[in-house]
Amino acid sequence: MQTVAVIEGLVTVDPTKRWTAQQVLQSEAMNDLPVRVLKFLAHIVEQDDRNKAEFFKGLQTALPHFTVTLLERKV
Repeated sequence: MQTVAVIEGLVTVDPTKRWTAQQVLQSEAMNDLPVRVLKFLAHIVEQDDRNKAEFFKGLQTALPHFTVTLLERKV
């Protein structure tokens, strides 16, 4: 449902009601667990070893939140 609201906000015909990039980034959809995991993975080379270790410790609990396709392609 969160994702639907973001998409509707982005594709609305009236430009004055269209969401800005900041609104998208602050939306609940961007705080979703799979999104946070993908963001971390996108910038993993910038992380120190401690952050990487903590991330991988918790990754097992996050995996059930991903679709099979997303796991195969991104994780």
